Amino acid sequence: GLLFLVFGVKVGALVAPAIALIFMARPIPESLVPLLFNPLQVMAAQIGGWVLEVLNVPVYLQGNVIEVPGLRLMVEEACSGMRSVISLLTVALIVTYLLNLRFWGFVFITMFSVFIAIALNVLRVALTGVLAHFVSAQMATGFFHEFTGLVVFVVGLIILYSVAKLIVVWSERKAKRTAAAKGGRD
Repeated sequence: GLLFLVFGVKVGALVAPAIALIFMARPIPESLVPLLFNPLQVMAAQIGGWVLEVLNVPVYLQGNVIEVPGLRLMVEEACSGMRSVISLLTVALIVTYLLNLRFWGFVFITMFSVFIAIALNVLRVALTGVLAHFVSAQMATGFFHEFTGLVVFVVGLIILYSVAKLIVVWSERKAKRTAAAKGGRD
């Protein structure tokens, strides 16, 4: 706010994304970690457990622990989805700046990046449970777990960029229709 007050809207709008990136690069204070991670851990476990039930996988859920026959899955801080949320928020900021999205495009992409990160993390948790139940517990841990983390992030990037490009195309079409409507009135 001070930046806009001192230098004006034009300069503030040019510098704000860089300042936001600096802010996003800072680590989360230790005092906030439990407040942010725990709700995401429990939510990922609950929704993941529900998905497993829908897929007819016997599941027992207690807090952030999902038990399927042969494996006890603990949705840890690293698996809570918070790192994906922060990473995709940072990418959303960069994408909206590079694609020159207007304010509402920025707001939508920012909120959508949070939704995508959480949804893909829940999918990852559920997929791990399905694999543990139908294939083997060993297959669901180790390399698979690490690899799906990377795949989920890349899929999130692709979805985020695709939606941002759709917003750009939609905005350009809307601008052309508006210009054509104004040109017809003259």
